[in-house]
Amino acid sequence: MIYSVWNQSKKAYDYYATQNGNDKVNSPAPKHIPNKKLGATLQQAAWPLPSNARLIGSGDIAKGRVAQRRGLAGLGDSTGGIPTVVWGALLVWGIFTLWTQSKS
Repeated sequence: MIYSVWNQSKKAYDYYATQNGNDKVNSPAPKHIPNKKLGATLQQAAWPLPSNARLIGSGDIAKGRVAQRRGLAGLGDSTGGIPTVVWGALLVWGIFTLWTQSKS
């Protein structure tokens, strides 16, 4: 199975390959896309990149399944939104502020 992952620094897709996968055209519906009334974002609709995928090249056009590396969004990946680390820091700051106000 071939997976394409967008690489913003190259402005191209990185191609990954795995030995297993379903290459059938009429494959079952993916289970990783949440049910939404207005559809899904690209990050929600992209297939999760398997951990055993190996880089085989890059190019301008997506091939196979469009995928996304999992687990990077919380570390400040460019997937949009505020990273989880920032939310955590804001939470700690808020708790500290409330605690110091209650001491006064």
